[in-house]
Amino acid sequence: MTELAAHEFWQKIHSPGTFRSDGDFSTSYIATLEDGRQLRLPVRVLADGQHALASLIINQASFEILDVLAQSLAEKLQSFEVDVVAGLPTLGLTLAAAVAQKLGRPSENPVGDSSR
Repeated sequence: MTELAAHEFWQKIHSPGTFRSDGDFSTSYIATLEDGRQLRLPVRVLADGQHALASLIINQASFEILDVLAQSLAEKLQSFEVDVVAGLPTLGLTLAAAVAQKLGRPSENPVGDSSR
């Protein structure tokens, strides 16, 4: 896989089959959406040097990524007739607002703050 700069992650949804999903995940992980499209996520090594995680920083993602993920979540929630969409400060608020909009809510009311 081609090495990406940190700012290049979370910017594009790729066509199905663009990346192998059984390859080397030392620098990136390929998340496959239900329709087969792919999102390349950076792998972050944790402090112990033995473990790592694939990360998505939604407030640094492109509008395309936010829109696709919000639409997918909204579709999953549609049958539940959701009254409130809550997101945890700080990064959860970005996705919660987009999901609420996709569900047809007229506005977003964040709960809590991240000042503590």
